[in-house]
Amino acid sequence: MKAYVTTLLVAVSTSIIAQDLTQTFLNQNWVSINGLPEVVDWSASVVDSQRNLYITGNKATSNEGTNLTLTKYDRHGDILWEEEYNNPTDGNDYGTALIIDHSGDIVVVGTSFDLQNNNHDYTILKYDEDGTLLWSELFDGAANGHDIASSVTVDASDNIYVTGGSEGTGTLVDYCTVKFSSAGNFQWEARYDHQNMYDGAVSVKISGTLIAVTGGSGNDWTNGEIATVFYDSNGNEIAVRREESTETGYDQPYDLLTDNVGNIYVTGKVATAYEGFNIKTIKLDEDLELVWVNEFDGYGMDDEGRSIALDELGNVYVTGTTAKPGGGSNIITIKYDDQGEQEWAKQQHTVPTHYNARGMRIAYEDGMLVVCGERERDSGTLVTTLGYSPEGKMRFMQNFSTDSIADHLVHSLSLYENNIYIHGITQQTGADKYFALKYHYHHKESDYLYENGVPRRVDKELIIGFHPDLMKLDKIDHDHFMFAELAQFVDQSAINCINEKTGIDFSKQIATKIFPECHSWDTVSTSRLGKPVPIPAFWSILLVELPETSNDSLLLDSLKSCSKYIRVSQFNTLGGFSACEPDDPNYMAGNQAGLGPTALIADAHVNIVEAWCYQDEGSPEIKVGVIDSGIKFNHADLHDNPGSESFEGSDVAGGVNFTMTMPGDPPPYISEFTEEEIVSEYHHGTAVAGIISARIDNGLGVAGVAGKRSEGGGVSLYDLKIGNQGPGQPIWWARALYVAACSENIDPPPFYAYPQDANICLGLDIVNMSLQHWGNHDILKMATEFAFRNEMLVVTTSGNFTTQSQWPEDALMYPASFRDEWVLKIGANDNSGNRATDFSIYGNNLDFIAPGVYDIYQSLAFDNEFGYTPTTPGGYSGTSFAAPHIAGIAALMKSYVDLHSDAPNKLAPEDIEAIMQTNDGGSDPNYYDVLPVGYHEESGFGRPNAGKILEKLQLPCYMVTHFEGVTSVSGSMVLDEEDVLLDVYAFPSALTQSLPSQGNYIGDRYKVTVTSTHSLGDAEVINYWKRDAASNLAPITGELPGEGIDITFDSFSETSATLSGYIYHIVDGSNEYWWPIEPTDDAVFAYTIYSVDRAAEPCISTSIDEEESVYANIYPNPAYDQVRVEWSEWKNTSTLQIFSSTGAQVSQHIITGKSGNVDVSHLAPGLYVFALKSDEEVKTFKIVKR
Repeated sequence: MKAYVTTLLVAVSTSIIAQDLTQTFLNQNWVSINGLPEVVDWSASVVDSQRNLYITGNKATSNEGTNLTLTKYDRHGDILWEEEYNNPTDGNDYGTALIIDHSGDIVVVGTSFDLQNNNHDYTILKYDEDGTLLWSELFDGAANGHDIASSVTVDASDNIYVTGGSEGTGTLVDYCTVKFSSAGNFQWEARYDHQNMYDGAVSVKISGTLIAVTGGSGNDWTNGEIATVFYDSNGNEIAVRREESTETGYDQPYDLLTDNVGNIYVTGKVATAYEGFNIKTIKLDEDLELVWVNEFDGYGMDDEGRSIALDELGNVYVTGTTAKPGGGSNIITIKYDDQGEQEWAKQQHTVPTHYNARGMRIAYEDGMLVVCGERERDSGTLVTTLGYSPEGKMRFMQNFSTDSIADHLVHSLSLYENNIYIHGITQQTGADKYFALKYHYHHKESDYLYENGVPRRVDKELIIGFHPDLMKLDKIDHDHFMFAELAQFVDQSAINCINEKTGIDFSKQIATKIFPECHSWDTVSTSRLGKPVPIPAFWSILLVELPETSNDSLLLDSLKSCSKYIRVSQFNTLGGFSACEPDDPNYMAGNQAGLGPTALIADAHVNIVEAWCYQDEGSPEIKVGVIDSGIKFNHADLHDNPGSESFEGSDVAGGVNFTMTMPGDPPPYISEFTEEEIVSEYHHGTAVAGIISARIDNGLGVAGVAGKRSEGGGVSLYDLKIGNQGPGQPIWWARALYVAACSENIDPPPFYAYPQDANICLGLDIVNMSLQHWGNHDILKMATEFAFRNEMLVVTTSGNFTTQSQWPEDALMYPASFRDEWVLKIGANDNSGNRATDFSIYGNNLDFIAPGVYDIYQSLAFDNEFGYTPTTPGGYSGTSFAAPHIAGIAALMKSYVDLHSDAPNKLAPEDIEAIMQTNDGGSDPNYYDVLPVGYHEESGFGRPNAGKILEKLQLPCYMVTHFEGVTSVSGSMVLDEEDVLLDVYAFPSALTQSLPSQGNYIGDRYKVTVTSTHSLGDAEVINYWKRDAASNLAPITGELPGEGIDITFDSFSETSATLSGYIYHIVDGSNEYWWPIEPTDDAVFAYTIYSVDRAAEPCISTSIDEEESVYANIYPNPAYDQVRVEWSEWKNTSTLQIFSSTGAQVSQHIITGKSGNVDVSHLAPGLYVFALKSDEEVKTFKIVKR
């Protein structure tokens, strides 16, 4: 299949069409913790053209009081120099602002305390780039009072303008703006006072030929306004603009900026009539005339704008904080167009939501808007950095903390050439320090490659999995390092081979981690039933960007020649979405005919209604993931408080937002994001989740299969958001599968600030993947096998075909068409109860069909917390909505068995599939047979009968019991065949690291056999099956790793089972390999017996009287190499005839006594009729041969 897809991509006509396929990846390049500031409110930073960072602040000394400091960091975060300034009187000195002039010199301003005159003065310092102090000046205002400098700017001639607050003569505090020449010569002083009240300037900027100063200016003792003053270059006051306010309270500006034509933009807070504050943003022209003003009122409480930014189109962005009625506050970011109309407002909340958050700084550069703020947590505060597109789409979110309890104060934010510089204060126990932080982002805008009008893959990208020994672990294991040039991730020997074969230097090509949560030390996970599972080297797989002029197909072919270094290589292909009675009104109205019969549609259901008589709701102990487009967690049928922004009270217990590509510290848990950021204006994930777990019997809307009926009930939903509407990338599906499946006991990275929150592994029981990918996908296959071996049930859709897709009705869609044991593959039925032939793909081990058409199911809408999907033409249909019915049934099964005190063990994924497919006694199946009759590739086993399934799980009558046969490999292995030709190929599996590099080898195959005994007491065997996920041997194969673990039953009886599997031995020069295990290991053969004790409660009322009725059974069904025949006819001999689906007899066997084994290994896969005959009785069975 892989070769076919590659050939197809080269052969068909292709076209490149630009789409919104953008992703932003973030590296934390460095962090520096430095200094011991005495005053934490004053500090600032600036970045030069060489990406050096300068920070001014203060530092306590032993003999000079507090000194002003200036620290220079290079682009790597190393301190190049630090200079201190101490004024002549040895008073305290503080840096408050700085700027780099056109000569590259650094101008620092602050305040110095004069011990002789007992007052503060402006401090103005100029340093060259090497830290040499060129000159220093102190400015004392006319009243010889306190003067505090707050802002500085320079003009084109490097004249310096400083403003702040200065005590006046009889005027309390004034704006005081001073000008110095570039050489440090004083030029003039200009003051602004209003009503002899308090006036404090916060910012000074150059506006054309004028100097603009803004601040807060008092009217009286209870009222103040935002006031902006213009001066000419000689200090003459040209104009004053006051933003009049009639409300009680002091209005306060926080930030000012100017554009290149002299317009001024100011943001801050203004008092309101209800004793709160609104965010006020104004635009003034070069004459201080008002262009526009806009006030933002979030919830009628306190809002304030803290920082403002401007893009090249004149759009204005403001960040700040908005208080909430229930307590706490959110970061608020607002966009205004060039006319002052609000285009959007985005909020970022805290967890829990009654904590406080505030945006502190905002900056814009080349299409990227960056917001930096502070968010409370249980102890201390986080620094949160958010990236947005100009349209308001979140590009990234990253949290930073120096430790688990520190407070952090953000003082400045700078952007330069995709680098983000943040600095502030970390308030740790016993000492305050400055932190400096640098991120680097890579914004990737890709194109789809279309074939015949359908998007098939991302252009100019390849997925490459390297040999783990070649990875540079310092970067691979660093969670804050997401992308880099390939040479920083991979040994040069691998790159040399690629360069030689392709003629392109790959060393500087950008590579991105696909599985950033994975580390080289993550070697073992624990399955849901407690078994150790090897973790593949997911961390060695990278997404590599290609040169724009390259030929992707030729490059991919060339990489095959580097098999010594590369274990897997493929295109970055695309997939998409496959879309006892309760009192819920929409159920009562007949809108959920898929759950039970209705007056209009009687036979299109999976009998959930009867299943609820045995297990009336899911259990929160069962964790069900939805890998999809996001869940509306605050829907009324999922949340105690519909519309709430808090996850508290939601049935969505957690999850991860994989559209935020950085793992984060902590990771991007779904609860960190707002409802708007999660649901993404697309219905898919919410509708899928509602089918699984909408609340039951709550008087609202619809009923989910395994939802909450009582307090403390309902499965725990996990939202694994992997995309929005449109084509998706299966590499992120694979990442979500890994996080869902890996166990919660995997150690977090040691450098996390608070590692108790850092383990992103969820250890889920079930995931629903209503997704389809056209064509095999090695990385997705690897993750699906890993999920299977962790005994996490993967329920997925067979897929949809359309005229546009040009795929046949029996197309192979993935992950549904991977090995049958790894997934439950689900198609859709329509209101006839049969396959929905107008869209539902079939074939390749389809397991079941389930309701998937708009008129037989109804679920939750994404755009209204009280909304539901339509059940009329135009509603949503697809196999997407069939699969969650099955995931819900599986959750009910596990809710009943896994938590039952009489259960011998929990249900494994193989148990769930086999029980659903069991036909007890040959005439009492756990499913509804549909047309065509019997197992059929178009409809699988038909529709599951959930009521029958739950009935036949009732304990202690029915038992699903696990057994293991364990034997020493060295004592049991027998040479089966020498000199076997083995093709070791690139697909990495959980066991690949035990194999040599890709290529052809000659090896030996050994057979290992065990006979395991089991005791069932008085119980009868209904069915039995192997459990490969808990076993560890391979089948007979010419390819390694092939389809992974696969053991075989050689024989089975009521007291014992004989099973076998194989290991392989390869010698490659001086290297010796055993696969999948070594002779020193134990071989494990896991299997399950499904039995019934008809004398036990609750079976006793339906037990069969052997004198009146004949009991017969043939199992397992589906069958593999042999079947077990059991019946109550006590005859010396009976005859078993086997007929094909066309009616032709293919074999006949004699059964002696009441039971026996029959070899069926010679039968081709398909449906057969088994007829068991005696003199008085004939029993027939429909058996599927795998």
